[in-house]
Amino acid sequence: PLLEFEQAFEARREGLRVDASYVVYCESLECDESDRVVELLAARGFKRLLRFKAGWIAWEELGLPRASGPGPK
Repeated sequence: PLLEFEQAFEARREGLRVDASYVVYCESLECDESDRVVELLAARGFKRLLRFKAGWIAWEELGLPRASGPGPK
């Protein structure tokens, strides 16, 4: 959630790479917090950011993967 971005980012900073690709999403199409999260990440130097506008609910309904890579440490 956008309100938890700063704390969550700091907790995961070591595991994040600015040259990696990241998918940012909200819960549903009605939410626009993912736009702001993309802006915050871009301001920190992340360049390969994708926003899945349909949201997490649609992601799960499509059967897309829930996680990739090593995850947070």
